[in-house]
Amino acid sequence: MHAGQRIRDYVLGQKIGQGGMGEVWSAVHEVLQRPVAIKGMVSQVAADPKLRERFLQEARAQARLQHPRILGVTDAFQVDGVDYLVMPLVHGRSLAERLTEARGPLPPAEALRIASDVLDALEAAHQRGIIHRDVKPSNILLDAEGRAYLTDFGIALLVGQDRLTQTGITLGTPYYMSPEQIRAPLTIDHRSDVYSASCVIYEMLAGRPPFLGTEAKGNTDFVILESHLQRTPEPIRTWNPAVPAAVDAAVLRGLAKEPHQRHAGCGELRQALEAAAAAPQPPPPPPPSLTTRPVPPPLPMAAASPPAMPRIPPPIPAPMPIQAQAAAPRRTRGGFLLGIACGVVLALIGLASLGNWLSKQKAGDTPADGTAPVASTTASEPAAEENVAGAKFDKVWLEHNVQHEGRTGMIIHAHFVIEGARKEPCQLTAYFHYATGEILKDFDQDYRTDDGQVAVWENFTPEYDSTEFEDFKLFMPYDELHMEAGHHELKLDLQIHHQPSRTVAAESPYVNFTLDQS
Repeated sequence: MHAGQRIRDYVLGQKIGQGGMGEVWSAVHEVLQRPVAIKGMVSQVAADPKLRERFLQEARAQARLQHPRILGVTDAFQVDGVDYLVMPLVHGRSLAERLTEARGPLPPAEALRIASDVLDALEAAHQRGIIHRDVKPSNILLDAEGRAYLTDFGIALLVGQDRLTQTGITLGTPYYMSPEQIRAPLTIDHRSDVYSASCVIYEMLAGRPPFLGTEAKGNTDFVILESHLQRTPEPIRTWNPAVPAAVDAAVLRGLAKEPHQRHAGCGELRQALEAAAAAPQPPPPPPPSLTTRPVPPPLPMAAASPPAMPRIPPPIPAPMPIQAQAAAPRRTRGGFLLGIACGVVLALIGLASLGNWLSKQKAGDTPADGTAPVASTTASEPAAEENVAGAKFDKVWLEHNVQHEGRTGMIIHAHFVIEGARKEPCQLTAYFHYATGEILKDFDQDYRTDDGQVAVWENFTPEYDSTEFEDFKLFMPYDELHMEAGHHELKLDLQIHHQPSRTVAAESPYVNFTLDQS
């Protein structure tokens, strides 16, 4: 096929796509002057009678689908032994091209609008007994207004094909294949399309497919297929906190490994997404950036677990000056003894007050053995006339070998709730130690606290009296740890500092991890 070629009443324009079964060209009907898209089978398919018959069966099935969101077949014919399909021409681009342009997640409203169109089209096909089996961004077309159209029903993946390469026709599209399509492709039903569509929706909202390769295993087809069978996808909000939690949950249900655990159909998934998007959502807090900054000395920290600032007791009032008294008449012996008794009682009261103050002062100091008292998971007792925030960690987890701004490191994720700090500056800080508790010594000066610990931090300001941060992120590049080559056993803990009161609002348990430095 080439530009200007005449095929019956159609004149070809330009090539707009190519798949495992054939090429797609824009064309114009000479008599009607109607723009169309023509797909011609490649020679490998045309030469195989079984594949050709299957191609024509699917073309007939697609021709029966009359739906505004489906690009059906309007004509089919054969010229010189090659079969052609004629379809409406959509002026726009594919969803794959839109995702490439975005270089990240799409706006949730746009992603959910596209998802609604695609799921509506799939539900209409399923009601007519047709399973798509190749739902992926390149098979979804977007017009100039952003409306979506589904194309290429049940053709490429019917023969396990996706694209033509120099080595021939390769197997499917691993990023969007359901577990049952991998294990037993001849036994799948419409719920396989539910899974594949959920993969596409996940990618639109997260800016990446549910599963990618790992640094250790590589980004191979085998690793991706194995992930569909065995791994649980991360929540979408891990990558895009702007996505409502209810939308996240609806998509993750569509990615269940077992078909009976998913939505019953694409129509049910569409309804779940629309209900989740319509539900009132509190305005999300601004997502923290992953930038790293030098650690200031926000609070004096001890070596193992920095405590809250000790409360400073009120100063002891100065003694009243003794005023000179006029000479008094000589008292009797009984009055003299009574005066001595009163003096003793007053002295005892003064000593007791002084002892109480000294005991409080000693309790706030660091013990003599050099260890620091462990900070509690809630705020310390507030000083008089001072608002002290309280917080609680629900979960802390790590993500290793992450690329960020050209550097490799780890992302520390924290789920916590902070109360009593509305519109007040706070700080989340992660402190790194060896598993033995010994602090790291050889590291960049920018990551050193006053007492010699390695830390990374981020400031934040809660929006409400009780604010929940479901996924607060801190990024620590590995090269800033400046550790010797080899295998290291490390641990870290997190602290939330309430800066107005200079107290530790919460401290997490230690999280252990390993690091191999080359």
